[in-house]
Amino acid sequence: MKRFLAILSITTIPLLLGIIPLVTSAVLIEFKNPITSGNVMGLIQSVINQLFPIAVTICALVILYIGFRMAIASGSGNATEFTKWAKNLRNALIYIAIIAGAKAIIEAVRIFGESISQP
Repeated sequence: MKRFLAILSITTIPLLLGIIPLVTSAVLIEFKNPITSGNVMGLIQSVINQLFPIAVTICALVILYIGFRMAIASGSGNATEFTKWAKNLRNALIYIAIIAGAKAIIEAVRIFGESISQP
């Protein structure tokens, strides 16, 4: 109990005397809305525009890794391992086509929507 009172008196007496100010300064914090689009289509387009370069980069790295594994498999003469990585390469190319197709569909819908909204 004596220790608690000692700690309490060490912290409260300087505060009461004004030696240690309770609030040093006020800071104005402003939060800005990161969503700048006014409609849902604009929101979808901004999300796609942010994620598209990341997805393409990941796919390119995956293709490089698959090519490296295919080279190792062909160098070792393991045909089953080579065909496995060839299928993985095909799947990676399909994924890139899906990502590019999604981007193209979003752009087509945006252009179509803008052409309808203009008088």
